[in-house]
Amino acid sequence: MKTTIYLFLIILIFYFPSIIKSEEIEEEYGIYRLTTSIGSNYNPAYSPDGKKIAYTSYQMQNADIWIWDIESGETYNAISGEGHKFMPSWSPDGNKIVYHIRENDKNYRWLMITDLIINESYYLTKGDFNDAVPDWSPDGESIVFQSNRDGNKDIWLLDLPTKEITQLTKSEDEDESPVFSPDSKKIAFSSNREGTDDIWIMNVDGTDLEPVFVDTNNNHSPVFSPFGDEIAFISERDGNPDIWIYNLLNDTSKQITSFISIDTNPNWSPDGETIIFQSNRSRKRDLWIVKIPLELPEWLEEKGKE
Repeated sequence: MKTTIYLFLIILIFYFPSIIKSEEIEEEYGIYRLTTSIGSNYNPAYSPDGKKIAYTSYQMQNADIWIWDIESGETYNAISGEGHKFMPSWSPDGNKIVYHIRENDKNYRWLMITDLIINESYYLTKGDFNDAVPDWSPDGESIVFQSNRDGNKDIWLLDLPTKEITQLTKSEDEDESPVFSPDSKKIAFSSNREGTDDIWIMNVDGTDLEPVFVDTNNNHSPVFSPFGDEIAFISERDGNPDIWIYNLLNDTSKQITSFISIDTNPNWSPDGETIIFQSNRSRKRDLWIVKIPLELPEWLEEKGKE
């Protein structure tokens, strides 16, 4: 009887697309798996009101933008059609999503916006370059993104009212994954200009550029907490990519995940109580969630002090 039940659960998890509520699959230290569809799920982004999660799901021929309604538990394909769509970011009113798209017959990546209310999409950028990883400013005025339109990856800013595009960084190295601070006055991003990937921060006009910290490990994919006092990021200082949190006020870091897997693309909930991320710890890319603050075992607490 037990064997039959286990086989049924395996079939249910791996062959039927579904969302499993966090209480039903509890992982060690309070980390929960959210998605279990047969495709890959990644690039999660909370809506501004915290009631929905947009993410990329590769279930059919294209990678589309799906939305999970947290209250109802329902998921649906919100942005489909030709091309692969990645890195969704919500407008402050929650009515639109910006993302980058790679058309099926093209090698370039461009920025696109979809209006979820009227179900219409339009390009923000298009040309012989790669514009990717957009982030919509909390004040709704601009979109920051990475682009190689000047030869290598730099950080660029698109002013939505005027459609003017400004280059914020100009480096011989790689600057990528930019995100706004909650007050829209700062931009954090990762850069290898000191030899390894590290987290940097600057004003929204590109001035006062400085590293948050620089060490011999790879640190990337920053995201501000809703209060702006902390940055969640991915670090390989423990041997593989895990989620860490850096406190900007007291200059301390704390490890949040520790697993033999690749955890990446963290995204903070608007209330600051959870971080959603993608991980291959289930042997494929799925969405996972962790509650903040997390009750860590002593050995992980000690690592955060090093």
